[in-house]
Amino acid sequence: MAVKQKISALRLIPPDARLVPDPVCLRTKEDFAPSSQRRSRIMGPSVHYSHVRPLVEPFPYAIDFTEEMQDKAGYIETWLSQREPSIRRGALLVPEKEPYKRVLLGSSPNALPSLDIDDEAVQVLGGAAMLADFEPYAARYSGHQFGVWAGQLGDGRAITVMCTDEGEVQLKGTGRTPYSRSADGLAVTRSSVREFLCSEYMAALGIPTTRALSIVGVPDVSVMRERVERACVIARVAPSFLRIGSIQTQTDVDGLRRVAEVSAELLGIDIKTPDWASQLVLECAARNARMVAGWQVWGFMHGVINTDNVSILGLTIDYGPFAFMDIYDPLHICNHSDDGGRYAYRSQPANVLYALQALLTSLSPLITSPPDVESHFNAIYEKEYDRLMALRLGIKHGTLGKELLAIMQDKALDFHTTFCRLANDADALVAEVGGEPLKEWVNPQFVLRQWVLEEVIKDVEEGRTEMLEKVLAMSQDPCRNWGACEELTEELVTATDMSSQDVVEEEKRLCSAFAISTIIEEHGLRAQHIQSPESLELPLHHLLPVLLQQTVRP
Repeated sequence: MAVKQKISALRLIPPDARLVPDPVCLRTKEDFAPSSQRRSRIMGPSVHYSHVRPLVEPFPYAIDFTEEMQDKAGYIETWLSQREPSIRRGALLVPEKEPYKRVLLGSSPNALPSLDIDDEAVQVLGGAAMLADFEPYAARYSGHQFGVWAGQLGDGRAITVMCTDEGEVQLKGTGRTPYSRSADGLAVTRSSVREFLCSEYMAALGIPTTRALSIVGVPDVSVMRERVERACVIARVAPSFLRIGSIQTQTDVDGLRRVAEVSAELLGIDIKTPDWASQLVLECAARNARMVAGWQVWGFMHGVINTDNVSILGLTIDYGPFAFMDIYDPLHICNHSDDGGRYAYRSQPANVLYALQALLTSLSPLITSPPDVESHFNAIYEKEYDRLMALRLGIKHGTLGKELLAIMQDKALDFHTTFCRLANDADALVAEVGGEPLKEWVNPQFVLRQWVLEEVIKDVEEGRTEMLEKVLAMSQDPCRNWGACEELTEELVTATDMSSQDVVEEEKRLCSAFAISTIIEEHGLRAQHIQSPESLELPLHHLLPVLLQQTVRP
């Protein structure tokens, strides 16, 4: 077990010296202006990042000008400087003006094992203070969005607040940066809860992902979205947040080489070898192939696989309109703004490959003999997909997974419930289809469904965090036999005001499909369709009665 340390005692690692900071935001400049951190602009061709301090304020900023005020520009700079961390207090910098209250809503200490998440840490992780020995920064990147070149993008509401031996810590929702464009740079409770829980759920499933360290509420800051919501800051951790867009943005060859070298070394590639840039592409492709294979097997839909949302390290990053599959539909679109269905479930591997081909194109000035990215990606993807599908089924069988998905689609079956029902009838499955049985299989008892997230968000927005804590525990151990009396511990029961039986029933409820009848209606399916099995010319047809015994909530 790691020894817990105060956040101010952690060993800090500065940004790689090869990466170039935006000169406008350097505080060593005599004419530095705090507003330079908040004004959107196009960076010089070799810039990799911009220094930005956290500023969680309602936007547009409520700066109280008076008619007789002569130097309004100077007043703006003073107003901003008073509200960003600048006054030394021990190992921290704090604002001159008392910041808005921070409330720790939840934490996942395993994301950064050595950190003691005490009051000091909450202030830093909530963007109310910063470490005096680390100047936060927002990264510059570009990318293709829905297949169209979008130009410069960058961290519009995220800043890296420290890099340690255990990873880079980035805060999302800490205010405007030079990459915010017209946005406010803030995050809200709803989106923060979703990313917090899903990051940890994905990690528990073994899918490569960024981790969620904490979620800190700023209840006195209102944020305008489709409705007025409350500000929230989520801290996420990764070895690096470099993405394919970090390389795409570099039109300057020297700047390209610098970020490519840093990326290659993160992937364990020796940059002294002649073909190191080709190796970078192939290793990035291999990691992302394994990642997206996990998405497909576990029914995860990202929703926005723009090239700037694809990690160099093959991590799932930037959780937005994600969802887990309910009724199996390979054409399902989880992003309501994806009118053309570009990022539908079945198209996810193709879109990750599209991003990798964009990476190869961007690195072409450094590559003499381009590698066959598509063949490399497809071979690794298929192998990993088959391996993970065997884990879900419990047997090695060449075609069983595809046949099962065909049945799911034809009979409108719930994706996860179907796998669990097969696991409960393992002997019949092996007897029916043959194959090599595995010693164990992996099927989550708990699935982070949309209805669960909506209930958690509602509770947190109303000031209750008990359900967030419960669902976090279930997300971090999804294959546990939740809802079984023998699995209860005194700690689980005493953590709530519920009786043992109530805890069991609540866990069963959270593990259920719950809203499956609603999903059927949304898909335009008839309920009787999934309860009247028809014989199919597939090896699994004798198991249909088992598969079709799926509970539909009245």
